[in-house]
Amino acid sequence: MPLSVYVGAWGSNVNFIGTGTTAEIDLLTGFRLKALDDKLTFDLGYIRYNYLGAPANLSFDFNEFGLVAGYDFGIVQLSAAVRYSPNFFANSGIAWYKWGQAVVPLPFINFNENVSFKVFGTIGNQSVERFTNYGIGNNNYWDWQIGLTATVYGFDLSVAYVDTNLDVAGCANTMNCDARAIFTVSKTF
Repeated sequence: MPLSVYVGAWGSNVNFIGTGTTAEIDLLTGFRLKALDDKLTFDLGYIRYNYLGAPANLSFDFNEFGLVAGYDFGIVQLSAAVRYSPNFFANSGIAWYKWGQAVVPLPFINFNENVSFKVFGTIGNQSVERFTNYGIGNNNYWDWQIGLTATVYGFDLSVAYVDTNLDVAGCANTMNCDARAIFTVSKTF
């Protein structure tokens, strides 16, 4: 059973109007365990969410702990996770995020051995203790995404349609919860 340790970072620009917040930088670390010829995986991790420029009294920065389990059936890879935060974004108290994901490789699309494709879909549920601090109209909401990843010479290029079941009124009177397309570039070392 191979056990590995990982560290990483993720960043994006953000604009929380009137707060001076300019970026989100997430720092992550954890342990990954693989078994059964690397088909069964477990990931126990920690993420520190940091919002640059946000005043400390807004309590935007927070910690999250998570467990992810997955199995690769060959034609589909299934994963499920649960994440816990003792004091979520904006001092909103205990929060839980549960999600499930399916990833389907597309081996019939074949340019060369350095390019591969897969489609993915995810559904999740976020529950928040003090949901009004978080800016939502009730204590939980659903999100989902569907997308395509092209792995090109070791870089993952993904495009996804992402949405929630929150309307503008249920999302702090913003359009932050509306449907959108997201493009990402990632590289694992």
